[in-house]
Amino acid sequence: MNTTVMNHSSRRLPSIDWIALGLGVAGLMLSRIPGPGWGSWVGLLGLAVFGPPLLREIGVLEDEDEYTRNIRWRAGFHAALVVGLLVFLNKVLYPLIASHPEAMVRKVGFFPIDFLRQTLVLTFLLSFLIQYWGAPKGVFRLLLGLAGLTLAEAIMLMLRQPVDKMPIALAIMGIIVITVGGAFLSRKKPKLSGYLLLAVGLAFVVDMAHTYSLLLSRNDLDMRLGMIQTIVMMILVFGTTGISLLKSDEQEKD
Repeated sequence: MNTTVMNHSSRRLPSIDWIALGLGVAGLMLSRIPGPGWGSWVGLLGLAVFGPPLLREIGVLEDEDEYTRNIRWRAGFHAALVVGLLVFLNKVLYPLIASHPEAMVRKVGFFPIDFLRQTLVLTFLLSFLIQYWGAPKGVFRLLLGLAGLTLAEAIMLMLRQPVDKMPIALAIMGIIVITVGGAFLSRKKPKLSGYLLLAVGLAFVVDMAHTYSLLLSRNDLDMRLGMIQTIVMMILVFGTTGISLLKSDEQEKD
């Protein structure tokens, strides 16, 4: 069995993984376009992320080496750990909204199935690609990808509601600028970029937590839950990328 570990900077994803990644991005973008059955496109993302690993597990595809297989298993463990924690928190936090009329009728939780599915996919991708490419290059590519998807989201938001959503769109553009800046800084100064990403993530979380406290007087359950879910995503993205860079070795840089 080949156990040789290649340098992070020389690693290239196999063609099947790039094809799967392209399908996943296409599915994510199509799921944002309103129309009949538009939400079903997001299934392509799950197929793209978990399709190749499934084919490798049943022997249809071969792993590049033992190292690749080990980081895939570790990424799967990370994804299961995060989703398991959120499922547990659903039960723990439910009393906070149990008295709300909509919560009792709709039986909603802080983290619905759709959100858990997205978290599972995102956690797996973050963990696998950062391990596969190494922190500086992995974070660089992931942040640029997230910035591109966020930009597309902002454009679609403006096309649907160009006036009402202008402040939100401007805030999203600010996030994109920070994300791109952190991406390029991660290649040259990974430690500094790690601290920056953690600081930015913490600032976003504090700001959204303050906004959430202001929403407690309103009876809009969906908005409150959306804020909580956004906070979790911010912690996941900025926390994972920031800590990965702080733990990275300077020798991993190109």
